[in-house]
Amino acid sequence: MKPDDLINLIVTLTYASIAGGLVFVAFRYYYRGLPISSELDVSLIPASVLSAFLFTQFSIWPGLSILLVVIFGAIHFRTVIKEPADAVFVFWSIISGIMTGSGYRFSTILFNLAILLGGVIVLMIRQDLGSYLLIISYHPSVEKKLMDKISPLQATVQEMSEANSRRDMTLKLSAKNIDLELIDQLSEMDGVYQALIMHSNY
Repeated sequence: MKPDDLINLIVTLTYASIAGGLVFVAFRYYYRGLPISSELDVSLIPASVLSAFLFTQFSIWPGLSILLVVIFGAIHFRTVIKEPADAVFVFWSIISGIMTGSGYRFSTILFNLAILLGGVIVLMIRQDLGSYLLIISYHPSVEKKLMDKISPLQATVQEMSEANSRRDMTLKLSAKNIDLELIDQLSEMDGVYQALIMHSNY
């Protein structure tokens, strides 16, 4: 590889890492306050960089594309994608790398930055008008008393799980029905391990 080609590759991969970093920031902001997949989280920047590397080196090493596809499979397809939004972020990261490797380096950065800022504005507007998640961890023996306590919130159960005599319940409620004093009372109940409220992005 010629020195000029090496410098161009380094610059391209640097732009790809910045583009992937913007996707990473958008991912973390979208899932702020919610449990996320750490494997998917840390793979967004490498996905962008590897995509750019594939497109810059394809003409030099034809067999490299197959190798990188295998690497992509190891990074992404083994990751558990729980929500459709996860797939969108993975696709966005890969496309960012492809566009950067194709020569649209600065344009890709501007595009990702515009999407990030637009997404932040939209989520801020939805936060004022949207719904919230109430996550409660408790012993199963207090469930009836707990349900009677939260009935004024008019919440709907979204998810329930249980392990080692500990039950986790996620409820969805609208902003107008939030009662922070009641939620504090839930946290102090006997048999309740934790009660958290956070904004929902859905």
